[in-house]
Amino acid sequence: MKRLIWVFAVMSINGCACLFGLPPDYNFNFDGGQFVTPRLVDGGPFEVQHPDCNPAPEAVGAQALFTTPRRAPVTDGVVETPLSATGCLVIREEYAGDRRTRLSVHQYLGFLVPLEPVSAQIYTEAEVVFLDVLLAADGSVFATFDTDGNRKRDAVIEEVRSGGLLQRRTATQYDDSNDSVVRRETMTISDIDHMHFKVEMLVAGVLTAVSDFDAPTVQHQVASCYQPKDVTAPTDAVACGKTDAELRAIVHTAMESYANCLEGYGGGWSLSQLEAFLLDDIKVDEMNISCFRDPQYFGEAQSATDTLRLNADMLANNCESPTFINSTIVHEMLHFTRGPHEFDFSSISGPFGPRASAYSDPMRACEELCYGTIKTKCSCARCLGVKACDSKCSGLPSCRVDPPDGGAPTMSEAVGAYCASTHTWYSTMASCGGAGACPGGKSNCKSYSVSCNSSCQ
Repeated sequence: MKRLIWVFAVMSINGCACLFGLPPDYNFNFDGGQFVTPRLVDGGPFEVQHPDCNPAPEAVGAQALFTTPRRAPVTDGVVETPLSATGCLVIREEYAGDRRTRLSVHQYLGFLVPLEPVSAQIYTEAEVVFLDVLLAADGSVFATFDTDGNRKRDAVIEEVRSGGLLQRRTATQYDDSNDSVVRRETMTISDIDHMHFKVEMLVAGVLTAVSDFDAPTVQHQVASCYQPKDVTAPTDAVACGKTDAELRAIVHTAMESYANCLEGYGGGWSLSQLEAFLLDDIKVDEMNISCFRDPQYFGEAQSATDTLRLNADMLANNCESPTFINSTIVHEMLHFTRGPHEFDFSSISGPFGPRASAYSDPMRACEELCYGTIKTKCSCARCLGVKACDSKCSGLPSCRVDPPDGGAPTMSEAVGAYCASTHTWYSTMASCGGAGACPGGKSNCKSYSVSCNSSCQ
């Protein structure tokens, strides 16, 4: 370990930039650069550290993050849990006292260490960090993702809290070729009951707001077939019928099932997989879990208070399958990272059915992709935040099908368009912007296309 620290010190002296960009509050410097090309100048002799890790170790699926038993926490120190047989891929946790302050997923690489001090030396890279999470004492979180392991940030998630309550959550995705922002989602808590949600994306090379709306901080899941037969006078808050540890184990199981599903779409280390790990590893153990009884909805996410509420009758297995329970929990957990529904599915007019909801809403898309019946390139694209032509979704059927399930008709990969002023769904942007349709015309219509062809609206 001393040699490892020494190598990093020499690399820093020689101008090697830090891996990720973090805000100054976290005392982690970043100059906007990247690691220099590794090279060796005259000198030696050398010793190889982590020889089994060069070349890269065996492939390890992201589901190992969920299934590998974690090593016990330490006090004022570092603990690493190997994810691969060689020990090259690890979960690394840092503690200050009994509080975990940092969580990261590292891949060690083979590198050289001089047996004698040699000045002005730059050595081979020591590691790749796929996920780096800083955990503040007030519950604030700053997470940086490098999903492709090229030592450039692909995404950053920041959650700012005060008094234990979420104030703002920002999720930013970058083009790592030039470190420019390609997408940014900002959820701002206005008060305990209200939030504002804004999505910005590159449109013709300009970061443009494509969604900008207010929503309740409490999000209900109502879209399914659950009808508990023994509820005649529903009440809002009831006992769960399970211990706190049992409840958290149920949520962990649901998140693991979601990770297993994502493993089949693209493989490798995707942002969605690491996002799920972040939810499972940090949110599940820290959030509040409580129960209610109601015949109309099954789960509820309260973003302002980090509270997950579950239907007690659903947990009692009165009529639900484990798949339904998992899908309900995953749907609600995704609200903590993906934000609110943009509109109320239950009251929208127009040809809006199950297929349209799965193609337009991230939570519904992931639920259908992993647990439902609408498994197409469009539900995959909406869930993973990519376009329908992305290779991650290549093994799925086309979006253009005759929907036997009552879903809205689709035109190629054009999901449809929404007119907020009349709360009406149209099958295309053309029909939404047509004469007498959405007040104000096409400028008041929002396309939900996930097509790679920008003219397909």
